Amino acid sequence: MIKNKLLLAYIILAFNAAFIESANMVIKNAEIYDGIENNSYQGHILIREGVIAKISKTSVPYADKVYDAKGKIITPGFIAPDTQIGIVKLEL
Repeated sequence: MIKNKLLLAYIILAFNAAFIESANMVIKNAEIYDGIENNSYQGHILIREGVIAKISKTSVPYADKVYDAKGKIITPGFIAPDTQIGIVKLEL
C-alpha cells in the first residue's frame, strides 16, 4: 500500500516537473474566435505559466514549446461550469 502511494507521488512529481519545465508555450496558426470581433482571424497565442500573456496576429512570440494549430479553432469557454447556464431543461 505504501509502495503504491510512493509510486503515485513520484509520478505526480515527474508530471509536474515536465509541466514547470515548459512554463512558456505558443499556440501558432490558430483560427481564433475571441468573442470581441465578429469574424475569426489567424493568430498566435503566448501562454506564460498557464495564463494567456499575448495574442498576436503577425509575429510568432518566442516560447519554450510551440504547438502548430493550423486548421484548428480556438474560442473562449462557452460553458461556465459553476452556473446553471446550458443546464436548464426547456419545456416544449
